[in-house]
Formats: sequence, C-alpha cells, structure tokens
Amino acid sequence: LPQAHTTGSRKTRSVNEHLIAPRRTQRTVSYKWQHICGGVLLTAQWAFSAAHCRTPGLRVLLGELDFERRTGDEVPCRVKLQIRHPQYDGQTKNDIMMINLQCRKLQMGEAIWPARLPQPMTEVPTGTDCEICGWGTMLYPEFKAATQLQCVNLPIMKTETCNQPYGGAIHDKIMCIGHGRGGQDSCQGDSGGGAYCNNICYGLVMGGLYCADANYPGVYTIVSKYVPWAVTVIRAYMAKQNTGGYNRKRGGNGRGKREITR
Repeated sequence: LPQAHTTGSRKTRSVNEHLIAPRRTQRTVSYKWQHICGGVLLTAQWAFSAAHCRTPGLRVLLGELDFERRTGDEVPCRVKLQIRHPQYDGQTKNDIMMINLQCRKLQMGEAIWPARLPQPMTEVPTGTDCEICGWGTMLYPEFKAATQLQCVNLPIMKTETCNQPYGGAIHDKIMCIGHGRGGQDSCQGDSGGGAYCNNICYGLVMGGLYCADANYPGVYTIVSKYVPWAVTVIRAYMAKQNTGGYNRKRGGNGRGKREITR
C-alpha cells in the first residue's frame, strides 16, 4: 500500500479486456496457508469481502497484523457460507460477498472490533481522506507481498473526475479513491478490505487499472448501497436456522460450502 511504486513496463490491454481489473491475488509463501483477500468484520458471525474473492476452502484470520510474528490477538475462523450478491456480474457490478463465520474463542476488544457502516444509500463524502489497509503487493507489476499490515490515507474522488481516465466505467455503485499523484494505492491482494472514512467503512477494495498509477486511481464498491442487502441476508439466515433450514451437522464438518442467493 504505501509507496507501491510502479516499475517495469505496462501490460498492453486489448479492446475486449476489462478496464477495471480485480485486486485479488493468490500467492505462494512459506506458511501453511495463502493470503487471498481482505475483509470487513460486521458481527461475530458475519463479514464483507469482494465477490471475486470467493474461494473453496476459504478460512479467515481476525486480529492479524504481522504474518511473521504472533501477538496472541489472532483468532482463526471457519467459513460456513460465502454468499455472493445475486446480481454480481463477474466484473464491477455488485462485487460484494457476505461471509458467515464460526470463530474460535472470539472476544471483541482493542485488536478485533466490528466495522461501523454508513446509513443505507448514504452519499460518499467526496474529498474526505479514507484509510485503506491490507497485505497486498508492495510493487507493481512485479509482486512483493507485504508481511506486515500496510495502511495508506487517500481521498475520495469525484465520479466525473475518475470517469475521464476510466472511459465512463465508474457507475453509481462504485467510487474512486486516490490523490492523482501516484505512488500510493491498494493493489493485488487487497481486494475486499475496507476503506474507512471518518472511522466509517464507506468502501471495499475492488479493482483498478494498474496500481499506484497517477492516471488510474483505485476503484471501490460503495458499501452504503449494500447495507439493506446485508441485513436481508442475515435475517434470512437466522430464519433458516430457527426453522431448521440449514443442517448444522453438515455445516460443521468443513466438507463443503453452500452458496445461497437472495
């Protein structure tokens, strides 16, 4: 994230390629697991991430700050459900997912705390600085994985300003965050993480063209557009639980993931 310098030559993109590329990345490291994406904790049992981050066998680690050192605040969680938005189009529309968690000895406190969300359909505060954190690559187009949590503060851009380089691809459910000078950005591996403006999670890392490029800021899903959907998903899940709609025994053996849509 900080000083994610662009190096080397850019990839030439054909006319049919997506203008806004997702920022999920799978990497091989010397651990027993691989970091895929970020996420935003909503409750002890639910989190947001990007829809393009859906992965078989996904697990979640809360309270992590340093991949090379344990502090005792880390809490591993099993993923019971990965629920993509039913209108996710595989590109930039509705790129959001609800994750149902089962965490071991989770206690909310200084290290782990659920995010504050904006009121439904709230307009994003254009010009406001937002903090974006993650373990995405520190170089682009080369890949240099972060081992410690990296954060950067960048402002929300006006949609009309961002639509100039992106050719009108920035629609009403996504936004751009960047200062237009390059050198700082989210990047591959940061997808699904939150953008916190005035301590409220207004965005989720989604994608962008290149990384830390002065002409192409990062693109984020606008969280306020999906708060009603998240409430609907949680209520539907609770109703299913109360009526026996989900088989708890099958859901607890870790052998499969069920996707449900609303």
